[in-house]
Amino acid sequence: MIGGEISPGVDTRDICLRSEWGQLAAQVCRVEVLSRFHLVSFPEVDECQTHNGGCQHRCVNTPGSYHCECKPSFRLHADGRTCLPGNPCAIHNGGCEHDCVQLSFSHHRCQCRPNYQLKEDGKHCVGIEMEIVNSCETDNGGCSHLCHHTSAGPACSCNFGYSLDEDQKTCIDTDECHAGSHCCQQGCYNYPGGYECVCYAGYQLNSAGCGCDDLDECSANNGGCEHFCRNLAGSFLCSCRIGFKLDEDRRSCLCKSGLSPCPKWAYGIGCSGECRCVQANTQHCDKRDGTCVCKAGHHGERCQSTCDPGRFGPGCRHKCDCPFGMACDHVSGECRPQCPQGYYGEKCQQECPDGKFGANCLHSCSCNGSPCSGLTGECRCVTGRTGKSCDQECPDGHWGDGCQRLCPECENNGRCDPITGVCLCPSGYTGSRCQEVCPPGWFGQGCQRLCNCDNEGGCDPQTGKCSCAPGWTGSRCHRACETGYWGPDCTHPCNCSGAEGGCSAVTGQCMCEAGYIGVRCDQKCPAGWFGPNCRQRCQCHHQGACDHVSGACTCGPGWRGTFCERACPDGFFGVDCRHACRCLNGARCDPMTGRCRCATGWIGPHCNQTCPAHRYGENCSQECPCANGAACHPVTGRCLCAPGWVGTACQQGCPPGFYGSGCQQECLCQHGGICDPVSGHCICPEGRVGLACELECIEGKYGPGCHKSCDCVNGGRCDHQNGHCICRDGWTGEKCQKACPKGTYGKGCQDTCDCEHGVSCDHITGVCDCPPGWRGIHCEKACLPGSFGKDCATKCDCPSGSPCNHITGQCGCPPGFTGHGCERPCPPGTFGPGCAHICQCASANHDCHPVSGRCLCGPGYHSSGCKQKCPSGRYGPNCERFCQCKNGGRCEAATGACQCPAGYIGADCNVACPRGRYGTDCALPCPCGENVPCHPVSGFCLCPPGKSGPGCENDCPANRYGFNCSQTCACQNGAICVPEDGSCLCGLGWTGIWCEKGCPPGKYGANCQLNCTCQNNGTCDPVAGICRCGKGSYGNRCEHACPAGFHGIACRERCGCQNGASCDPGSGDCLCRPGFHGRYCEKGCDAGRYGIKCQRVCDCEGKAPCEPSTGRCLCPPGKMGDKCDLGCQLGKFGPDCSESCKCSVANAFCDAQNGHCVCLHGYVGTTCREGGPPQLMANSRLEAGHSEFDETIDICSREKVTRTLIKFRI
Repeated sequence: MIGGEISPGVDTRDICLRSEWGQLAAQVCRVEVLSRFHLVSFPEVDECQTHNGGCQHRCVNTPGSYHCECKPSFRLHADGRTCLPGNPCAIHNGGCEHDCVQLSFSHHRCQCRPNYQLKEDGKHCVGIEMEIVNSCETDNGGCSHLCHHTSAGPACSCNFGYSLDEDQKTCIDTDECHAGSHCCQQGCYNYPGGYECVCYAGYQLNSAGCGCDDLDECSANNGGCEHFCRNLAGSFLCSCRIGFKLDEDRRSCLCKSGLSPCPKWAYGIGCSGECRCVQANTQHCDKRDGTCVCKAGHHGERCQSTCDPGRFGPGCRHKCDCPFGMACDHVSGECRPQCPQGYYGEKCQQECPDGKFGANCLHSCSCNGSPCSGLTGECRCVTGRTGKSCDQECPDGHWGDGCQRLCPECENNGRCDPITGVCLCPSGYTGSRCQEVCPPGWFGQGCQRLCNCDNEGGCDPQTGKCSCAPGWTGSRCHRACETGYWGPDCTHPCNCSGAEGGCSAVTGQCMCEAGYIGVRCDQKCPAGWFGPNCRQRCQCHHQGACDHVSGACTCGPGWRGTFCERACPDGFFGVDCRHACRCLNGARCDPMTGRCRCATGWIGPHCNQTCPAHRYGENCSQECPCANGAACHPVTGRCLCAPGWVGTACQQGCPPGFYGSGCQQECLCQHGGICDPVSGHCICPEGRVGLACELECIEGKYGPGCHKSCDCVNGGRCDHQNGHCICRDGWTGEKCQKACPKGTYGKGCQDTCDCEHGVSCDHITGVCDCPPGWRGIHCEKACLPGSFGKDCATKCDCPSGSPCNHITGQCGCPPGFTGHGCERPCPPGTFGPGCAHICQCASANHDCHPVSGRCLCGPGYHSSGCKQKCPSGRYGPNCERFCQCKNGGRCEAATGACQCPAGYIGADCNVACPRGRYGTDCALPCPCGENVPCHPVSGFCLCPPGKSGPGCENDCPANRYGFNCSQTCACQNGAICVPEDGSCLCGLGWTGIWCEKGCPPGKYGANCQLNCTCQNNGTCDPVAGICRCGKGSYGNRCEHACPAGFHGIACRERCGCQNGASCDPGSGDCLCRPGFHGRYCEKGCDAGRYGIKCQRVCDCEGKAPCEPSTGRCLCPPGKMGDKCDLGCQLGKFGPDCSESCKCSVANAFCDAQNGHCVCLHGYVGTTCREGGPPQLMANSRLEAGHSEFDETIDICSREKVTRTLIKFRI
């Protein structure tokens, strides 16, 4: 296809005939073209989106086309777009006060009820005063049951269960059972005036009177069963205990060893029933149900009757064969002597019954229903019958007994009744001799049937067929002529064309439908004009299209109102403003297209999206100049710095000592605590706690947050920062568990004892604890000659000239020591007394004992030969000491110094690598992202919740959260799962822990935090908060009640109330004004009632009516007062005494009812001001010109009038 035309060689599947390609307003149908290579498909277009498709009411889009529809009570015009009232009587009763009669699609006429006539305006009715004769007073109007007086005569009706016969007067029973109009489930029994439902055996009638429920026979007296009873549908079943069997009556139980029958005249269970048979005539009764078995010659339920004459034997089934004239015995059939003529019986004392005669009454009469003589059988004909066998009617002209009387001369083919002699007139005639045609309105046999012709149609007196007046047709002339026909019985076709115009059903004159003119209604109204006869000028504004028929304006998009005079209200757009704008956040929509005009800072088709990050302004067209991840205000572009940043572009961090939004808050951290520039939270140094790091760790606690515990002994204090024990003077070790090593003392054992000769000092004070034989501050002096021992307090007891060992007091030095006072050990490599021996140790790992010379292993070695180093965990001389290294650290065998593994540092390897470091001596930086820790040994990143990847650089995938993203989110309804802890960020319209709950009533938006603003019980959309108005309101917030005359959802339905009544905007129920009632307020209050729904009773005297709306009494002439219980004051007359009399006050009195003047004292004239005696002239002159004396004269005149009236009345 090229340019919208079909190319040669192309197979067209479907061609659009109504539009030109590319025009949205046209109907664009789908065209499929099958070419040699591919199938081309044109797009579907919704024509209803443009000018509502040209439809006045509703436009319905269909695949490839569209069509218009009208609202209820309207019909589609021939142009396929305009809607016309479908029934002019359906809208406000056509304006008629009483009845509205539709003549055509667009024409109707008003019709008044009986005893009323139509006023000149053609709509209202006025009552006709006439003497009312009740046609039902005489003989009940000829009706069998009920008679109703009408203007056309008596109208008969029947009681329930009866229907009118053809004569429209007689009531005959309606056989509901035969007609099938009953409700019975099983059986139906008809009786005069009604019917009853009956049920089969085993069933009972339910409470509704129609259905049959199963009868539980076992519930009453065990169903008659002696032992067990089991109920069945419509029946029951008896059974017996073991050892018994069911008797023939199917109820009793007998022992299997024998039977026990009832006595002769007893029956039933336990022989409890007594037979009701006439025992003399009965052979026996049934043991089960008591049925009587009669003897020969008897019959009946109780065997109470003998056989009829001519019958005998058991059940009277046999016919006698006795010779003529002889009777037979009713038992044996034996022939007996005959009875006299006309008698029968054993003693011949009984007369022959009707229809029998002769001896023993053995002969049957043959008189065709007439009686015969019991003796001879001679027929005695009834009145109107004749002949030997009474088989003939009276001959023409005769009637009565024996047909002896002469009939009157019946006219018009009337015939004489052979029984009564009355003329039986044919249909259509009446009178004593059938000489009169049925009066108008009556027809049929005896003119007893009432014509059923409406609208002034006459009927045939014989058949009752209606002859309709011009403009009417139908079997009862009840239908107005259909459009296009007129005249009597609507037989003439209208000669009108165009716009489906009809003509006057009476005269045939063309009656153009609205929108058309011309003799034959074939011309549309010219542009700018519409309506009947095109006399009305179109009033459409803003280029609205005016319908030539109704003048209805088809508004273009963006306009509304009867004349397209109003723009769409805020929040609505399009044709008829029927579409609700979906713009959010204060945006307004184009009233024609609905396109949202977003406010600054918002974008998206519905303006529901804020500007993306780093964008702002109108349509988010400008880029934010903000740094450090700061967002900017979507409207102004002003940088919205995150806490911890300041500056026009958020390029500056908070200065030291400040934090928070705008860095306006001052940090409170003490003792070197670092203030977080975002939250102001103090990051305390190790050993300090508190909101402002103002507190040291309590004793026994240390480290970050004082969370670690230390266990120092010997009075040692724990360092609050690193947990190291700060030992008291003289103590050392990790826990201050050791006294200072030999040779040291004081704080931290850092002071070296200044004692000579390897003497130890007090580990606390450093005072040298001189061993025996030494003295001085530093124990540098041996005891003076002649003394020895501790503190040199002991005197030597050696021979004179022999040295005294200053230590032991032994005369001479002990082995291993030398010196004047034996204060020095032997020099290395020597030992023994006087240090005279040379050590013989072979290995460098050995040390020689200064006394014995025995070879000892050096520090870090042990075992024989001192060739083995200390095992793991030990160090020192002979490996006697235990290593103190932690976290897998190894100690040096000689000195005990720790060698820490990767991830730990410190003297005893008890300190883990600080955050961000790992490896040996914590020398390597972690390869993870910012603030993400790593394993202190391997450097493997320890991702926080919500992160994954080798460097924790990735967020958790969708629907996962937690450490290593190992947990599954439980969020519902499209909620966002927070990857750190799995909490749910609910979307619009949802709430709850897992966003599983819809918004409760009155809430909407994200997490249902926004309050709905809908009024008048409108419900709001839980997502966008758009109000859905209930019946009776409209508007963005359902704030407007339906305008007068409209109701329902979106106020689309029209009220049908009459007489100025409004309707409930929700339900559409008519709210009648006082004085009216009925579904549409179409009925006025009945006489004697008034007010709302005519519920109040008038309180007026003398049967005076009251005003139906207020109850105000409408006083008759001559009465006044609230209850019409007062007479008129002098000078007043008429209804309510509202009129002023014009009679001369002095010369007459005024009739209070009609205002007529009754003249006195010889005065005449309509007002009694003419004539009269001469002496009354002065009074007349005063009345004419001197009003100052009127009051006095009135008073006197009233007294005179009163007296005169009294005399007159007496």
